[in-house]
Amino acid sequence: MQIQNPFVIESDAPYSLNYLVYIQNAYLNSKSDESINPKFPYIDVSKWALIDDELFLIRFNEIWEQVLRNIATNGHFDHNAVLTDNKALFRPLFQTNLNGETGYSESIKSFSAWWNGLAGRIAVEHFLDNQIFGIYQEMSQTIKKDKHLKISLVYDKFPLGRLQILPWCAVLPIEDIFQYKKNKDIIPMLLSCCNQEIS
Repeated sequence: MQIQNPFVIESDAPYSLNYLVYIQNAYLNSKSDESINPKFPYIDVSKWALIDDELFLIRFNEIWEQVLRNIATNGHFDHNAVLTDNKALFRPLFQTNLNGETGYSESIKSFSAWWNGLAGRIAVEHFLDNQIFGIYQEMSQTIKKDKHLKISLVYDKFPLGRLQILPWCAVLPIEDIFQYKKNKDIIPMLLSCCNQEIS
């Protein structure tokens, strides 16, 4: 009788991290002259009352790291109301006035209109099932522990959020998952995350 490998990969597409990528992309589009290949969403954020550039970049990275740590340590942190239930975490990206309050509310509505539809979260989670299985097959040759690796999928790269891995938890853009066989850094990076201990 062959004993199955107890190692498990869980993948999901968290509301919180994908919302941050959505805000990041809208912000980067507003700062770029690139009109040929804009990032999604290409939306006018001038009325959202985002905070000033230098502070935005610092706060974005701090919030990104906190969200990733919350996801790594609390399986119930991310859910469809995370943006309202944890408003104090996300709201600092917007000015502390009525315009900022309206901007935050509008950003959630805009994100939710897309993310809660078939072309949003469901598409991201189910589009990559075969690739996740391929990653599991490669990693399970090395990892034989009764451990769970959590991979949080985001719809685009996250140049403003620098933290990518924590012990037994990683965040990857779908492009990296889809092209993991071509990108020889993905499996070693995930393996390194599985060799860390939670402190």
